[in-house]
Amino acid sequence: MEKSKVSLHNHLGRNGNNPGFDETIDIIYRGLGAGGVFGIANCNDFRFEKFVFQPNQRYERTFIGYNIKQPVAVYIPDKQIMIIRGQEVFSDKGHFLVFGYERNIERTGLDDGLHEATDNMAIIGTDHRYYISGLGKFLEKNPSYEGYFDFDEAYNGTSEIGKWFVGPRDANEKSIEHYQKNIRGNVFENPRNGKKHLIGACSFGDTHQIKRFSGNLTGKSHTMMDLNFMQNPDQIKGPEWIDEFRYKLHYSTIKDCAMKPNKWDALCHVFNLTIVNKIEKIAGLTFHEKADNLDKIIG
Repeated sequence: MEKSKVSLHNHLGRNGNNPGFDETIDIIYRGLGAGGVFGIANCNDFRFEKFVFQPNQRYERTFIGYNIKQPVAVYIPDKQIMIIRGQEVFSDKGHFLVFGYERNIERTGLDDGLHEATDNMAIIGTDHRYYISGLGKFLEKNPSYEGYFDFDEAYNGTSEIGKWFVGPRDANEKSIEHYQKNIRGNVFENPRNGKKHLIGACSFGDTHQIKRFSGNLTGKSHTMMDLNFMQNPDQIKGPEWIDEFRYKLHYSTIKDCAMKPNKWDALCHVFNLTIVNKIEKIAGLTFHEKADNLDKIIG
């Protein structure tokens, strides 16, 4: 098996909608191939859980984690791909990404969220640093916070919509420049646990329409990584795989990043945020799901 194509920042469809477990796995496999790692980032919901616990499906699933009812990842032996649990955390200072943590972070304070993720040994990354709701400006004024992050999402495919529709036009260019000048090769210290590490560069699509992910992923946003645990699936059963994943993320570079705009998917997302969500709010509907709804999802 060659290097893995890693695409962590994805949300499936709106509110986690998808065409079904098997069909979605086929779509992901067509895009990433054997050895691929695909992240599903919860928002104020449980879209990862809703996806992986769908019943009566063809593909075998190996749940990974300390609690089978709250897995941090799922391995699909038939396709040799991993689906990892994530969350886009909406903090009071800006968004950030968390992967490999079995629970949603519900506290909105940035420090609270980063501390919870760090204390639970989650993988933490920046999220469209200089696009809408990114942490870029805050981190410029508070550079010590960089030490919380294992990777920097230097390129976000959805942020490219700023060039022709909404948001900053140069969000990705500014993010890449910042990474190359201020992050690459520098050693950072996590303010919470004192651990020192590098911060790797990553490119992800931030997809919101799973069917638009289909087809050949060559040229679309992903990061190439040499992951031993994906070449030797037996290693996934122990806790070491996530430590290896974090370590490899620390050393990913711009050269490992495939970058391509994700404009049409982003346009659909903007439409949902600005039009559909407002209509639902007026109608009194909400899709914010509390943790006590998780048992209903698992069944």
